[in-house]
Amino acid sequence: MLVPNEILSIWEKFNTFPMETLTKAWFYKKTDGKKQRDVSLMKEHHERYGITGNCFDLAIWLLHEFEKEGIEAYPIGHDLGTTEAHVAVIAKMKMADVIYATWETNG
Repeated sequence: MLVPNEILSIWEKFNTFPMETLTKAWFYKKTDGKKQRDVSLMKEHHERYGITGNCFDLAIWLLHEFEKEGIEAYPIGHDLGTTEAHVAVIAKMKMADVIYATWETNG
């Protein structure tokens, strides 16, 4: 698939980001308030501790980066009715230029 450079350059920012769940567990115990980190806090944690997050964190962060660059993107898969956490992102620049990005976790 030929991917436009505008999308690929954003995608490549995430090449070194592992999808992991320890950060989610750590943050869940750390706060009594909102359990989902916003992108600014994810970035702060990544800079300070080198951590990233789970599939939901990374999808939210990826969506944010696309939006910041003016690329239409949206999450899919939330209504599939599965027990697995599955988050996918579709980003498009033109009708013919589409990239599918996904992170998955089993539980």
